[in-house]
Amino acid sequence: MKWPRPLRRIGWRIFTLFGLLLVGVSLLFSVTGLKFADETIRANAENELRIMSINLSRQVQRQLNHIEETLDSLENHGFLLEELRRVEPNKAEIEEFLQNRLTSLALFEELAVYNRNGVCVGATDPSWYDIPGKQQAFFISGLRQFNFSDIYTSDEGKIQLVSTPISTGTVTKGVLVGQVNMSWIYDVMDQQLGVLPNTDAFLIDSALRFITPGKTGIDRLLESHLIATPLIKHLNQEFWVGQYPNFNGSQVLGTVSKIPNRRWYVVVERDLVEVTRPIKSAAKVILAATVLLIGLLILITYLLTRSITRPLMTLVDGAQKVATGDFAQPFTIPEGIDEVAFLASEFDKMRSKVAAFQERILERLEESERKLIDSERLAAIGTLASSLAHEIRNPLNAMSLLLSRLELAKSNDVVRSQVTKDLRGEIGRLDRLVSNILDYARPLNLQLQTTDLGALVKSTVELYRGVFDGKQIRCDVLVAPKQVKLNLDPDRVKQALVNLIQNAVEAMSVNGLLTIDVQIDASLAKVILRDDGVGLPSQPAGRLFDLFFTTKEKGTGLGLSTVKKIMDAHRGEVSIGPRSDQTGSTRQRGSEVALSFPLNSQI
Repeated sequence: MKWPRPLRRIGWRIFTLFGLLLVGVSLLFSVTGLKFADETIRANAENELRIMSINLSRQVQRQLNHIEETLDSLENHGFLLEELRRVEPNKAEIEEFLQNRLTSLALFEELAVYNRNGVCVGATDPSWYDIPGKQQAFFISGLRQFNFSDIYTSDEGKIQLVSTPISTGTVTKGVLVGQVNMSWIYDVMDQQLGVLPNTDAFLIDSALRFITPGKTGIDRLLESHLIATPLIKHLNQEFWVGQYPNFNGSQVLGTVSKIPNRRWYVVVERDLVEVTRPIKSAAKVILAATVLLIGLLILITYLLTRSITRPLMTLVDGAQKVATGDFAQPFTIPEGIDEVAFLASEFDKMRSKVAAFQERILERLEESERKLIDSERLAAIGTLASSLAHEIRNPLNAMSLLLSRLELAKSNDVVRSQVTKDLRGEIGRLDRLVSNILDYARPLNLQLQTTDLGALVKSTVELYRGVFDGKQIRCDVLVAPKQVKLNLDPDRVKQALVNLIQNAVEAMSVNGLLTIDVQIDASLAKVILRDDGVGLPSQPAGRLFDLFFTTKEKGTGLGLSTVKKIMDAHRGEVSIGPRSDQTGSTRQRGSEVALSFPLNSQI
């Protein structure tokens, strides 16, 4: 495994690995704490709901028992038995009797009396007279025993009824029917719930198809939303608590408890948002504590890592100085780690020995370098003298021949005039040769200024426009769209371009093509000259830049040498080779010269 560069240092490795370990442990404890808090808070909420449902079921049981006891006190009442023995009971007196009883019974909203034939003979609400008893379940069940009717549907809506037989003990004379005041029971349930606004309780009848909402304030029975929830499957499990959507679609935590000795059930639901609010609060506290702990652990890890790596970095700094050749600075012996201090001491001993050896070697190198410079100077003087002798001999020989010719043509003015002219030309050639040599030997003093490289190339090409037209040469200049401005000596660069263009013109025949391409990439600006002339000689391309080396009959060998000198002064490079096309092929005729300028001189 190859570590990323920052982690290759021991300090970063210790800090990263140990830090990740501590962060992982902190996150593990955080997740465990969150899970424990969630389970604990949910368990408390579930236990609270179970206790509440059990208390409510017992409270409702007492109210239902009270309803049954109240009806029991009426079923054997002598007045009702006496009226039911008559063929035509007195409806007005029964109504008055029931009305008087109803005002003292908060558990009932309406009362009615039916005879054995199912005919209503008295009621607090006249609508009961139109309800035939023999067709109703509450009447049929009430003839036999006390009964909490499941549901009775009237034209006015759904109501809850109870019925009980009116008998002498052996003979049933009729049925006493009561409409239960469910609102009163709901109020009792609400009082039991107390100040819990997000908790509600419901009564489910024995058919499990209807629900009586308490906090909604509805005084009639509604279809239950519990039929499609998991709660229905756990009606007989008194300690079951689960999550499901309530009647308006909101998620709740609900439980159920059966009312003892009855076929009714109490359901208690609490809004899940209310249940999870303490969990979220606990999560925020645990998260804040985790972040604080992680920050503290990272700080401790950083300080511990620094105490370990600081002595090592002192040793590394000393080793880097030695690696760069600085043997003069002694090692700083770090404190805190004995092994590192011992290693630094040994390194310092080694440094001092290497410094002594280096001093002796440098002395020998300086002596050898002086001898080498002297040898190279003598060799350069010899080469220059030989080249100068060769170059000067040609004009001198020509001048000697011209003088001999002049002596033979004393009487011929025309010949003497031509010889004199040729003699002056050879003298001028010799003068130019000496001037070029002196100019090449003289150091360059660049006059740098902000220069547009593309514009400089175009202006230089214009100087040769007449030469191009005379030799029918086409010259194409391609300049990059992005303007390139560099710190250059425009006269010297133009001098280099003139030499290269002159070489290209001399190498090409009529109808030749010269392409000058100004390019720019990530680090260099380039001027590339491509011609379709005779191409490069068979000699190595590196010799073309040597002083006095030329392949031309009348060349001085100073042109390319001058170009290289100018490019070196600009910290640039010049290269020459066979011409290449766009694909890189080098099978075409011609040459290619590239001038490269570093972009760090860019404006």
